[in-house]
Amino acid sequence: MATSPSPGSYRVGDGVFDPSDGTWTVAGSSRILSPRLAQILAVLAAAAPAVVRKDELIARVWDGRPVSDAALTQRIKELRRILGDDARRPRIIQTAAKRGYRLLAPVSAAGACDSGARTILTRALVYADRFEWGKAHDLLHAVVTAEPGLAIAWAWLAYAHLWREDPEGATVAAATAAGLIAGASEADRHFILATHASFSGQLADMIDHLELLLADSPDDFWGAYRLAHAYLLASRVDDSLRMREHCDRLRPDHPFNLSERGFTRLFAAGDVDGAAADYTRVVALAPNHPFAIPFLMPSFRAWLAGDLAAARTVLDEVLDRRLETFLPLGRVSALVHDARFRLFVGDAATALADLQRAAATARPGSTLEGWARLELALTLLDLGDTGAALVELAAVECAGTSLNQAEAWLWLGVCAARAGDAATATALAAALRNTPHESCREFGYPTGRVIERVRRVFPLLVQGELALAKGNGDTALAAFSDAAAALPLRLDAPVPLSTTDPRDHLLALEGIARAHAALGAYEAAITAETRLLDQRLVLFITARAGVGSYFSALARRAGLLLASGRRHEAAADASEVITRWGGLAPEPPAVRVARALALAPP
Repeated sequence: MATSPSPGSYRVGDGVFDPSDGTWTVAGSSRILSPRLAQILAVLAAAAPAVVRKDELIARVWDGRPVSDAALTQRIKELRRILGDDARRPRIIQTAAKRGYRLLAPVSAAGACDSGARTILTRALVYADRFEWGKAHDLLHAVVTAEPGLAIAWAWLAYAHLWREDPEGATVAAATAAGLIAGASEADRHFILATHASFSGQLADMIDHLELLLADSPDDFWGAYRLAHAYLLASRVDDSLRMREHCDRLRPDHPFNLSERGFTRLFAAGDVDGAAADYTRVVALAPNHPFAIPFLMPSFRAWLAGDLAAARTVLDEVLDRRLETFLPLGRVSALVHDARFRLFVGDAATALADLQRAAATARPGSTLEGWARLELALTLLDLGDTGAALVELAAVECAGTSLNQAEAWLWLGVCAARAGDAATATALAAALRNTPHESCREFGYPTGRVIERVRRVFPLLVQGELALAKGNGDTALAAFSDAAAALPLRLDAPVPLSTTDPRDHLLALEGIARAHAALGAYEAAITAETRLLDQRLVLFITARAGVGSYFSALARRAGLLLASGRRHEAAADASEVITRWGGLAPEPPAVRVARALALAPP
């Protein structure tokens, strides 16, 4: 999105260059050039369209110091890369063979009558580009105070509010931007309307406007960045990854593009190695990156490989040294993932303390708080503390967002059905069918599509539990099978807050296994439990409280194996449950089942 340039700037093709601080701005994204590159571009812009000889460039940029032609050639190569130019098909910088260089793109004075507010806006976008949203927020607030009719500033302020965990402020800013759109450029208009659609829950409109923006301005990095998010929300994972690749071409080695691509690979596509490569590069490029997952990635890989000591070392370092440097989403993510690992190794006290801290860290009533409290509730449920779990679920039911509330109703319904309270479970299933759309955004992303899925599928999960409680195995199997087919196993949103959680899919798989067991089809039940246990990435990293689901499935499979005469395999499953969780007091249900199997007569 173009912004009005500051005095003394040059328009160079589609971009604006400000020699006073070396800022290059194109399609609304700004970057500060290194001093040497800024000097080269300043000399070429001042002389355009004339050729500047190599010796003159070296004399003016290196202050007369002797420098080889190779050094200048390398700097021109770096400058071309940043400007998005290609020496084989130059659009901006042209090489004059054996002479020097000139600017091929049209160059003009940007104009000296632009307001100070727009200059501040340009600087705010530099901070936004680095995800330093606190600084960007303060500057953007100053811009809209000085020039309240500047629609594009309001659109960017919406994102600043979002990353500061203020979705209400973001929604207001996005609506304000849309109301001021009359004087905006075509590119800005599409970006503003896409922003408003995002915060209004209109996913199709968001995608339409971003695609139109990129059709006119294919080099708009932030338009492409947002479109990659939108595609993921629409379950278009391949399109999302394709757009991430486009972002990478526009801004090679941009740490936040790499971070988002790593997220999509890990959480949506299940590509652990590809995600690890992206996140390794993120940490190298941005040692103070404000999100936790790049720093947690080595612990994920170590855990999945069985190296628990290495995983613990990484997690300790992240929580001890980095936690307070993250944005709110990053802090909650780090605490949640630490809790999952501590639970796996049998340290339930630390796990629960992590989750309580995560809930307290988030703003009351926010999506982040709901995420942490749901994780806490399911962890308590898996540990056998149903009373405390119900208290947490009731808190989310009363204060959570629409999607948080639906998740709480689901698990309250499951608990009621398992306890034989058919009336409560049936009422909650009805409530799920009428899950409201009034708050159809989670962390700024539209979730209307997800709410529709919730209305259709979550009641099936409660119905399946009711059928099992009544001994109707066939009915339960049909309900759980339909739910598993409709629920995603992997995340389908840009952040793990804006989707139906993979734990819901695991609940359906668990139900299928339990229904087969109720029908006496032990081999089919073992197969279903094994399908669940094979999803280690989902169980440990992606799914809400999946660690508890893992140990419960091990205990159930052990019982099925024993009933099928496969005592050795049953003993192995029971032993893993007891080894990891046997020291917990009171003993979780999974441990009691495993101990009972270990004591069963041959």
